[in-house]
Amino acid sequence: MTLHTRHAAAARPAREARRLIRARAHKRPLRLRLMAAADAALYVAMFAGLVTGAAQAGLEQSGRFLPLIRPEIVPLVRWVAVIAIVLLLITMVKLLLTFGPVLVRSPVQAWLLTSPIDRRSLLLRVYLLLLCMGTAGGVAIGVVAVIAAQLPAAGSVPWLMCTGFAGTAAVSITVLVQQRPKAIRRTQLLLSGALIGCAGAVVLVLLLAPGTRPSASVPLGADATWWALASTLTICVVTVWVAGRALGRLTRAALASGRDIAEATAVATTFLEPTILWSLLLLRRMRGIGRVRSATLSGRRVTALIRADIARLRRNRAAVALWLCLLPVPYLATAVLPAMLVPAVHLVAAFLVTTRLANGLRVVFGSAALRRAIGGRDRVLLLAHLVVPAAGTLLWGLATSPAIPSMRILATAISIVGAVLVTYRIATRPPIEYVSPMLDMGFGGVPIGLIIQLSRGPALLILLCWAQMSLG
Repeated sequence: MTLHTRHAAAARPAREARRLIRARAHKRPLRLRLMAAADAALYVAMFAGLVTGAAQAGLEQSGRFLPLIRPEIVPLVRWVAVIAIVLLLITMVKLLLTFGPVLVRSPVQAWLLTSPIDRRSLLLRVYLLLLCMGTAGGVAIGVVAVIAAQLPAAGSVPWLMCTGFAGTAAVSITVLVQQRPKAIRRTQLLLSGALIGCAGAVVLVLLLAPGTRPSASVPLGADATWWALASTLTICVVTVWVAGRALGRLTRAALASGRDIAEATAVATTFLEPTILWSLLLLRRMRGIGRVRSATLSGRRVTALIRADIARLRRNRAAVALWLCLLPVPYLATAVLPAMLVPAVHLVAAFLVTTRLANGLRVVFGSAALRRAIGGRDRVLLLAHLVVPAAGTLLWGLATSPAIPSMRILATAISIVGAVLVTYRIATRPPIEYVSPMLDMGFGGVPIGLIIQLSRGPALLILLCWAQMSLG
């Protein structure tokens, strides 16, 4: 039982507690504070320089690529850009719900339970930070869409404002959903269905080929622009106000729902070991399924393992949804991108399909204890757990093979076989050894051994993409 209702009348604002803590805290000398500020400014400058350089390189590459788009397919590209904005916003909402989004550390949770502090004022800073991040994410999505749609600079500002307001509203909606933990799973399922709907909309756009008639073009006039701006601004203001008022109703369970995922993400990023995060996500997904009907796996060892992998896939609806969502990607690439890039896009999409279908391979080869419990040779286990990913990739590759403009059979074979090989190398990668020789490049030491270990799989994917582009 929390103290929120018992001490509602005596609740004090959080700023008073922060002021008291700052007054009683030991103040560091000015010299140490200036050194810490200088270090922080150095890292911020380095990050800003990297982001600026990446943005300049991206604009230069887009400037080379955009003239290659034929004028007759610009309306089609604009429709796809609109669908891509919706798809990316839905993906952002799903990620926010995975992490919380309102996430506080254990000391703040203790303050929520053991002190008569107003909960809304205590969580207000986190909420405002999330709103800023949502706005920045929405603007970034809008920048990519504006560049792809070839909008003029003067007319793109209102649309960037629309996507920024949409990102802010998305954050507010996730905060409202977070109040009821039972509603998060239903919302995730609805969002997965919306992603499949976006993929279907892309297929519909490719079939109808909008832009051949004036009525099928994306409305970019002044009336449509201001109507969209007013609508998104109204939704943003209402959702921000309602979610801000509802911060006081967030319980400790709701605030700690994504703490394990956040900690696993930080550890996986620090140690460059994504399997830590994959294992936790798999455990959460299995907990979300709850009870399942047990069944006896009869037959030979290989047959039983394949049936178990099929059952694992049947319970992993996200993999099936991604399989469906990636079907129109090669066809869209054929309509928009130059012909030489289409086979490489086909290969990358096939790899994404394969890696989502290979959960069984990652689970088995990530646990030596599980392999000993199953028994048999590792090669037999490998072949048994490659059947489902290879079959799913084969079906996907055959369904998308007509999108490849030239040397279709060879390019499709490279995509299917290459995707399975890259997934195998990533899934069977041994644990990372952090003791590796350093190579002095003049600007600092480079852990060459660590880079070689991390490149197991991605290096093969890059090499195969280069081969596919040479075929195109």
